[in-house]
Amino acid sequence: MARFCITLMLATCGCFANAESVKVTCHVLSEDGNPVTNAVVKTTTERDRLDMSWTKPIKMKTWTVSSGKDGRAISAFTCHSGYFEVEVSADGFYPERLRDQHFAIKLNSSNTGHIFEEREKELSITLRRIINPVDMVVHRFPHKNFPRRSGEFGFDLERCDWTAPFGAGKVADVTFKYDLVVTNDVARCAGMLAFNASGGAYKLKKQKGTSFVSVYEADSNATYRTEFPFSSYCSYKDCGDYGAVRVAEDDEYLVFRTRIVKDEKGNIVSANYGKIYGGIRTVGFFGATAIYFNPNPNDVNMEEMQ
Repeated sequence: MARFCITLMLATCGCFANAESVKVTCHVLSEDGNPVTNAVVKTTTERDRLDMSWTKPIKMKTWTVSSGKDGRAISAFTCHSGYFEVEVSADGFYPERLRDQHFAIKLNSSNTGHIFEEREKELSITLRRIINPVDMVVHRFPHKNFPRRSGEFGFDLERCDWTAPFGAGKVADVTFKYDLVVTNDVARCAGMLAFNASGGAYKLKKQKGTSFVSVYEADSNATYRTEFPFSSYCSYKDCGDYGAVRVAEDDEYLVFRTRIVKDEKGNIVSANYGKIYGGIRTVGFFGATAIYFNPNPNDVNMEEMQ
């Protein structure tokens, strides 16, 4: 909001933002804390200037530098708005991006422009190594309407679809026990996501980052929960999702195990693993950030090919 207000006030005054010479120092490190050499660091300004010309396309400028033996990369550039973002990539590592970075600025005394209160920034960026990615079945931003307002519905995580008679799914990895009540303009739902055939899942927090945010491998010895309750209500007026008990929040994800085969002694001899990135939504539909299904039995690898 503050960023929008500054933009609007400058545009209303019909004034241009003066460019400032600034410097950003990025410390590029691996997860073990060692410097990453020869990382490519791209710094991009969000806009060249702020003025009344709303019809003109916003121009972007990018400065590219490389990190040295100490992992430092210094970008010196001119900045109009105070806002910028940084992209970092290196051989053998997953790329990272820092969005919405900014120098502290304020309006001048006459409200005809802004003043930079700082001109140097130091940022630390941690890159995660690429170890052994596998070709997983990936469904990004799945959105599947529940077949009915109430009932139990099987869902195939590999095919990302309901099982018969509601969809083309072949295996009911999970069952949604679902009940939706609509009163006036409010929809209320409650239910359970239940894993079938001795399957289950455990919940983790996402790693900080933008590309690879999960563990590298599923823990076959973890405690796998079989049921995850959910409830929430939604207002049709503003499409809000309130009072929610979600299966997984936006900063969480599930590591799941399904399609279990056991021997005569009850020991697991075969299973498929995968993960579901939250937030997981269940008001009228099942939605998530992504579903990853490893099709190779007994392969606990959670590192997907990018």
